[in-house]
Amino acid sequence: MLILKNLEGVYHFNTEDLLKAKLKAIPDSILSHDDKKARLKILRENLNKMSNQGKSEYYISELLEAKVKQVEG
Repeated sequence: MLILKNLEGVYHFNTEDLLKAKLKAIPDSILSHDDKKARLKILRENLNKMSNQGKSEYYISELLEAKVKQVEG
């Protein structure tokens, strides 16, 4: 889930929506409605724990943009 959460900014998808769809695709013969509901609750709790805590020290987009502007202008 951590990897999906990190990749959602790069590939422009929503991790929660993707995992919800996968969970809903499981047949009721394998997971009951109540079981799916419980797993969805756990999913939301875990995703809330992984909120982005600001920029990484390795985030260089702003530096690259400044360098491009410097070269162009």
